[in-house]
Amino acid sequence: MDKHTKAKLFPKEPGIYIFYGKNGEYLYVGKAKNLRARLLSYFRTSTHRTNLKIRSLLSEATDIDFTIVSNEREALLLEASLIFEHKPKYNVLLKNAEYYPYVEITADEYPTVRISRKKSRTNSKYFGPYTNVGFIRNLIEFLQQIYLFRTCQTTLSKVRKPCMNFYIHRCLAPCRKNEYIDPKFYQKMAIEPLIEFLNGKTEKTIQLIREKMIKHSKMLDFENAAKYRDMLLKFEDIMARQGVVVDQKYNFDVIAKKNRTYVVFRIRGGYVISKLVYELDSPFMRNFLFNFYLVQKNDIPPSVIVERGVKHSVLGDKVYVGPPRDDVELDLLKKAKENVETQFSIRELNKKTIQQMAESLKLSRLPQHIEGIDIAHIQGDTTIGSVVVFKNGT
Repeated sequence: MDKHTKAKLFPKEPGIYIFYGKNGEYLYVGKAKNLRARLLSYFRTSTHRTNLKIRSLLSEATDIDFTIVSNEREALLLEASLIFEHKPKYNVLLKNAEYYPYVEITADEYPTVRISRKKSRTNSKYFGPYTNVGFIRNLIEFLQQIYLFRTCQTTLSKVRKPCMNFYIHRCLAPCRKNEYIDPKFYQKMAIEPLIEFLNGKTEKTIQLIREKMIKHSKMLDFENAAKYRDMLLKFEDIMARQGVVVDQKYNFDVIAKKNRTYVVFRIRGGYVISKLVYELDSPFMRNFLFNFYLVQKNDIPPSVIVERGVKHSVLGDKVYVGPPRDDVELDLLKKAKENVETQFSIRELNKKTIQQMAESLKLSRLPQHIEGIDIAHIQGDTTIGSVVVFKNGT
């Protein structure tokens, strides 16, 4: 049965539809209030004349299918989940989405904490994305001194004795053979407060350190009091390097755009923890919100500050998506707009550079990926090789 005939048999119900390639790969995932009407619109002659992307999709697709859902919201979430999992060729996807690092907490009996650039494990918890991997390393190191969670990647049953982190008081060491650590105890003492901190509730951790510092000081244990004082100073130093601290202690994001370039500031517990830059093949803020929060599965704060309100926000009625409501939000939006102007200019310059290179080298298409390789040696000895890689002009 051809695709057009099959589309005529689709139900008039809300749901998601999928175009498949010849090898069963996902080419496009979409949602619709009325599946039959939406699919038949692809086969209209007027659509073919005006939309090259649809012509290309129909010529490459070998099959179509659908899934009925209860309502449009459910369709939206299922669509986002399938796009995240399969990354279909014809869906609009965020560029740079796999560049930024996350903090990952695994789903092991004794979870380990690590840095990851891909959300490849479905059962893990991910926090971020963050701008700077050095910032995350410093933050994990700081928090490990307080909550003693493990960061090793080893299988605990194969460990013969604890590593150095146990002996320098940085890990509860659930690998110890001579002393059983209850998994619930480990979760409560090491993982739960870490998750709370990463969700932006930083005050409890800071208060805990202060209380320990004061306690040891009153006991005239000045060595340990100094240790906790140094922890506080280290935390302030780590967060200060992020550049911006605001009075509001709640969580919110600020997003500015210039054409198809987007900048996101993520504020958690009064600190700007991330300044992220993305490109999306769409100038519409609604599409960016869908990709950044639902497809990429990033945590959704109570408020998302943008220059103009977004009609029919994909984030639901409980999330404020709109213009600044106070001077702090307004100031951060101005900073985000300054950043996006600069980032847009850099990207335009990169595109011109690539175009000039293609013309100079008489290439049939733009060189998106370039590698330069050089080998040096001293009369045949001490050979050293180097590779410089450019992607999209950077």
